[in-house]
Amino acid sequence: MAAPTPSPATAAAPATDERARDTRVPRRTVLKGAATGTAGLALAALSPGAARGAAAAAPVGYAFNVDSQDVTIFDPATRRVLGTKPLGAQVRYLHNEQAFWDGRQIWTYDFPENKVRAIAIDPRAVGIARTIPTGGTGPAHSLMLTPDRARAWVNVAGGDFVAVLDVASGQVIEQIMTGKFPCDIHFAPGGRFAFVPERDADTVSKIDLATRQIVRTVQFPAGSKPYMLRVTPDGREVWVQTAATNTNAVLDADTLGVLATAVLGKGPVGNAYQPNGPYVVVVHATDPVVSVLERRTGREVKRLEVGSPQGVVSFAPDGATAFVSLLTSNEVAVIDMAQLAVVARIPTGRRPWGLVLLDPETGPVTTPQPPPTGSGGNLPGLPNTGHGGGAGGGPGGWLLTLGGLAVLAGLRLRRRGGAARTDYRRLDLDAHEETAS
Repeated sequence: MAAPTPSPATAAAPATDERARDTRVPRRTVLKGAATGTAGLALAALSPGAARGAAAAAPVGYAFNVDSQDVTIFDPATRRVLGTKPLGAQVRYLHNEQAFWDGRQIWTYDFPENKVRAIAIDPRAVGIARTIPTGGTGPAHSLMLTPDRARAWVNVAGGDFVAVLDVASGQVIEQIMTGKFPCDIHFAPGGRFAFVPERDADTVSKIDLATRQIVRTVQFPAGSKPYMLRVTPDGREVWVQTAATNTNAVLDADTLGVLATAVLGKGPVGNAYQPNGPYVVVVHATDPVVSVLERRTGREVKRLEVGSPQGVVSFAPDGATAFVSLLTSNEVAVIDMAQLAVVARIPTGRRPWGLVLLDPETGPVTTPQPPPTGSGGNLPGLPNTGHGGGAGGGPGGWLLTLGGLAVLAGLRLRRRGGAARTDYRRLDLDAHEETAS
């Protein structure tokens, strides 16, 4: 089968002029009492329900500004700023793809003086309610709560381990040693497995949450630096972004075999899955573009120019809009997923990074997801790699990537130290034109 064709480096301009639909609010019109350092601003006065006179609470947007160490609160429906509250912490990779809600608080992390700690944020008062030190050095990139909300797992990149914290006691109960520089962590639905990219080892590892043991590791090409990852909502795939080779690799969550890859912009650094929709949005840390990929095939369908490198992306509960933090322009970009166009920009504090949408009383608002389609863990229309969901894997066939660049070809699984590993090697498509057999 011929290799997929890469999408153009840039997408055609949207038919709708973004400037004509810009709903940003001038900063001078933001509530005066919401200025940084002003106390006594109740979230009830900031909530979209209160602002619109609605009886029922609506999701609130929280943009966490790293340089100003405050939080911009906005209404996702009207895209208007409701206020700003000081926080005194630098919240980076916090988004709606994570399990961060314990029933009352938002759990995330920061690393003041390069010491990683877990922090709990009260979304009503918008302040830090608790901290738990991990005993490790930064940076960190992700905190995930277990389904019972009793444990918090945090990647501690500077210490080459994942810290497992007991939320009730505030104690570190285990440090799981990983490959060098683990720079993200995400759980499969149901919380049976965790996945960690080990950037400076060029590996991704799968950890059993019950035993806290690494059960499988995949070797990426040398120097590719797998940086961020997300498990799909159906638990079948893991989407991994590589920092050095600017690719998105789709892995089978069972075997870690490669199902598809796509060349993206510079520094892809995280993705989010559209609820009830066909798309996946990937943000970039060093490129002013957002990539939109087709979830079924893993192929890029459009690049959106947003004018700034990005931090994270979070979707509205219905999937109709995506909200992207823009690191250098101090805004949140609002993407209409039907038009695949930026339709509004929301002003924030300095260097917005973390971004979540939630009801401050009940937490993230979710909508039912359709049942998964397909079988065997392979993306429709792509070669079967021999990793179709069976335990233990087996010899992999060739799987081509995009753009005549190096690709990942699955080899045999083998045992090292009790953990299954899959090796990959570079292929140059200018010299090799392989098809699946």
